Order: sequence, then structure tokens, then C-alpha cells
Amino acid sequence: MSYKVTYDDEALRQLRKMDKNVSSRIISWVDENLRGCDNPRKTGKALDGKHAGKWRYRVGDYGIIAKIEDGMLGY
Repeated sequence: MSYKVTYDDEALRQLRKMDKNVSSRIISWVDENLRGCDNPRKTGKALDGKHAGKWRYRVGDYGIIAKIEDGMLGY
């Protein structure tokens, strides 16, 4: 099964606030590593506590928190 990636409104707001080079790097990383992949859990780390059920990905100095659903990633 191949996963789809969607961005929620808060993620899009944060990306717009960032330096264009940084936001481009993050979007490129997501496109290359998560969009259409078979297993998004192999590159991330499971979170616990208040973010239990979500996954963290590192892109340089930035962290991405994602919710993995069957067939879809939501940011």
C-alpha cells in the first residue's frame, strides 16, 4: 500500500512563515521520503505522552510531527 501525504492548515501556516529555502527543503524531504512510500514508520520515530500515536521526522534542525492513518499521512 502506498501512502498519501496531506498538510493540515496549521502545517501550511508554519511553512509559509519559514524561510523559503527551509520550507522548500522540508517539502522536498516529505515528497522524496514519505509520499507514495510503502512504510512511513521505517524512517520516523514513534512519539508518546501527549503526542502518542503520532510520528516524528527530522529534517535538518526541524522536526515534523505526523499522524499516520491507513493509506494517509496527515501533518
